[in-house]
Amino acid sequence: MTDWDRAACRDADPDMFFPALGDVAAIRHARGFCLRCPVARDCFESALASDAGMWGGMTGSQRRRIRRGETTFEEQWAENAKPPPAPPPERTRPGTYTWEDWVVAARIVSDTARSHGLPRQDVIGGSRKREAVLARQEAMARIYRQTAMSYPKIGQMFSRDYTTVIYSVRRAEQRQEAA
Repeated sequence: MTDWDRAACRDADPDMFFPALGDVAAIRHARGFCLRCPVARDCFESALASDAGMWGGMTGSQRRRIRRGETTFEEQWAENAKPPPAPPPERTRPGTYTWEDWVVAARIVSDTARSHGLPRQDVIGGSRKREAVLARQEAMARIYRQTAMSYPKIGQMFSRDYTTVIYSVRRAEQRQEAA
């Protein structure tokens, strides 16, 4: 029989354990209670069949993986107990763009065009010449790495879809690794 009075969450707001989908900060906050709770395993086992909310330190998707036998409670618990990775410095506040980001992006486009011997308009425009495409991909990758601009914002700058930016960043990184 579980002594639920010992639960770390007994005085906490219950809504905290039902974070919005993808709200990593809220999930980590709720998980913090569970990681120090003496009855976390019992809580998890009582909610194993449910996919809603945070129970015993596990999200619904983690409980589904355990039910399917893809992992165990102990493996998932150890994974959850690891400290979260630090975000890269240029990505600390995604979606927040400063004037400096736009200035840096414009400078990157100009520098890339100059280093490839192309007019700036060829890099930003719709030219499909190999030299222009390679320069454009390099510029998109540098902007992504050096600013807090998202793929869609970079795409707007080049009049491209964000999936094109993702592809361009990956291709530029592959060429850089191969060199």
